[in-house]
Amino acid sequence: MEETTKDKSRSTKFLALYNKLDSFMKERLGRDDGFSHTRMINEMARKDILFRRHESELKSLARLRNAIVHNRYPDQADPIAEPHEFVVGMYEQIIDKFFNPPKALSIAIKRKDIYTTTLNANAIMLMRTMNNNRYTHVPVLENDKMIGVFSENTVFSYIAEKRIFIEDHAIIENFIDYIPMEKHKGEHFIFIDRDTLVGDVEEMFRCELEGHRRLAVVYITENGRQDEELLGMITPWDIAGI
Repeated sequence: MEETTKDKSRSTKFLALYNKLDSFMKERLGRDDGFSHTRMINEMARKDILFRRHESELKSLARLRNAIVHNRYPDQADPIAEPHEFVVGMYEQIIDKFFNPPKALSIAIKRKDIYTTTLNANAIMLMRTMNNNRYTHVPVLENDKMIGVFSENTVFSYIAEKRIFIEDHAIIENFIDYIPMEKHKGEHFIFIDRDTLVGDVEEMFRCELEGHRRLAVVYITENGRQDEELLGMITPWDIAGI
């Protein structure tokens, strides 16, 4: 009897989660009770990347809900289908993301872990460090503010236009014409504020082409301005890993 009561509480919680999500979608979409749950999932998935990521699970969970609610044998089997504890927990976690969407800073490489450089740093040493650690983009700082990015793109542009090799004593300042954000050919960068959501950054990378330039890195500052202290950075690999 104890197990039956426990099972019944799981199905009750599951149905409450379904109703919570249903109300949330109706409010977001401005729909009434006549609009089906699955149709709202479809519509939300077109608008919201979090819904798009969980669309398949949400539809499966909706089918389970229908099996529980539309029970033709309530006297013999109530509930007719019992959600597993894992499923209830997963459903709760998914819905919590919609109500409390994660901020980009939560998945970003934090400032203390970002490898940076300055204008007086040795260029060859920097490139060796980048190669050894697989760093692709290194922020160039001056007075703790970003003035540009040193990357493979910087080196290629420098060599192609200067038509000279990089000397052992070369410093980052020698690349000053190629490190500004707007000078990077084939790639661009975006600055966002600390409250920007992960879903928004995912969408930025998904629609990454801007004039045939790929989005290489998203940088985070307090208010999304380049002249502010750097708080974090997000690369396509960070997005792929969530």
